[in-house]
Amino acid sequence: MLCGDAASLIDPLQGHGIDLAIRSGILAATQAAACVAQNDFSAAFMHQYDEQLQRQLGPQLAHSYRLMRLLGTRPWLMNLGTRLARLPGISAWVKRLLA
Repeated sequence: MLCGDAASLIDPLQGHGIDLAIRSGILAATQAAACVAQNDFSAAFMHQYDEQLQRQLGPQLAHSYRLMRLLGTRPWLMNLGTRLARLPGISAWVKRLLA
């Protein structure tokens, strides 16, 4: 089982992955405990970890990658977002959008 950076669980927008590393580590520990409890270390049983990882972290990463592709092909949009983020009334909204 790969976790964190080894599993490429890095948010492309923010460039960090400590939260994803911790969450994937918890999932891996849970799966390892299940393997020991069931005495089943087969690839089919271990596939449950992949499914849990996709179910719990996939949507967040997919959102970040979609947003990164959008911003990467439209640099003006990134510049606009940066400028808007500096405005007091709008900064919280922009931060929520990018989170």
